[in-house]
Amino acid sequence: MARGLKQGHELGNHSLNYPCDGTLPGRGFVTQVNNLSRYSVARAVNEIRVTNTLLKAIDGKSERTFAYPCGDLMIGDTVFYNLLKNDFIAARGVVPGYPQIKDIDLSNVNAFSQNNSTVAQMKFQVEEAEKPGH
Repeated sequence: MARGLKQGHELGNHSLNYPCDGTLPGRGFVTQVNNLSRYSVARAVNEIRVTNTLLKAIDGKSERTFAYPCGDLMIGDTVFYNLLKNDFIAARGVVPGYPQIKDIDLSNVNAFSQNNSTVAQMKFQVEEAEKPGH
C-alpha cells in the first residue's frame, strides 16, 4: 500500500461497513449490519467520517474522494452525501457517461463498471473520456 501511495494513488473513502440498500433486487449479500435501508443518516455520516479519520492516520492526507457503496445515494428520501459535501473534493457514482467538463456533478461523478470488460472496451472508454471537453 505504501508503494501505491508513493506512486500517486489515492486512498479514497468507500465507507466503513460498505452499507448497501438491501431492499433492492440482487442484494442478497447485504446483511442486517450493513443494510443501508436500516441506517439513519447520522449513522452513515458518522461511519464515513470515521473512515476519513482512519485513512488520514494511514496517509496523513485530509483531501480525498468518496465512492458510494453499491452506488446507493439515498437513505429513505434523503441524499445522505449532502451532509458530507465539505468532507470530500468529489464523490464517484455508478452511472456511466461522458459529460462535458462544465456539466460534471462533483457530488456524483460518472464512472464505468468494469466486470469482464475487455482491454479494447476499456481503451475505448478512456479514449472517449479524453475527447475535448470531456
